[in-house]
Amino acid sequence: MLFPDEVIEFECVKSVSGVSDQPMSGEEMLTGAHNRIAYIREQVPDADYFIALEGGAEQMHGGLYNFGWVVAESKAGKRGQARTSSFALPPAIARLMLEEGMEQSPAMDMVLGKQDTKLSTGTIGPLTNDALTYTDWYVHAVVSALVPFLKMEEWTAWMKAKGGVVDMGAPLGKTKKVTPTEVTDMRNEIGGYSIVEAESHDEAARKMQDSPHFKMMPGGWIEVMEVMPM
Repeated sequence: MLFPDEVIEFECVKSVSGVSDQPMSGEEMLTGAHNRIAYIREQVPDADYFIALEGGAEQMHGGLYNFGWVVAESKAGKRGQARTSSFALPPAIARLMLEEGMEQSPAMDMVLGKQDTKLSTGTIGPLTNDALTYTDWYVHAVVSALVPFLKMEEWTAWMKAKGGVVDMGAPLGKTKKVTPTEVTDMRNEIGGYSIVEAESHDEAARKMQDSPHFKMMPGGWIEVMEVMPM
């Protein structure tokens, strides 16, 4: 659906992340995904595009959160990257990982009495009563990582027809929380921005209701914030 006019052939390649078997930070996961891209480039140099995933956990917001990074790269080196959603691991699993040094999947299997969840549903499956699978969890991140490679004609035509688009915008990267005493990593749900001009806040919101964004990201949403005059 993302590339309706293209015939796409996929090849799975076993790759090397170059990071620990159990990544414990977003930065380590992203590094692992980048390393996998570099490795598969060497193994399949004639491919047009390369996609790599790396999952793990990170301590934040008072818990141990599970999420993953996706990196997509073209033969020419153009890159897109995006994160999955994140969720807090149950305390029993977090304790085994943090205090006993267990990897996430074995800890998951031990606590829930499962077997080889890493090779099937992933952690997200049993924790959501299989409402989400490992594949489901990564789909939106893969689609988001491909944003730089999607045809932009529909976006351009939509914005021109709407009028009032001051800045088409761009994807947004990682977030830093700054206080007078420290700078720390944090996360938010905002993946990109555009600037539009309208007579009112409500009118600006209505302009967004038929945005191509909803075709690209089923189940996604747009938040409209007003820039206040000074």
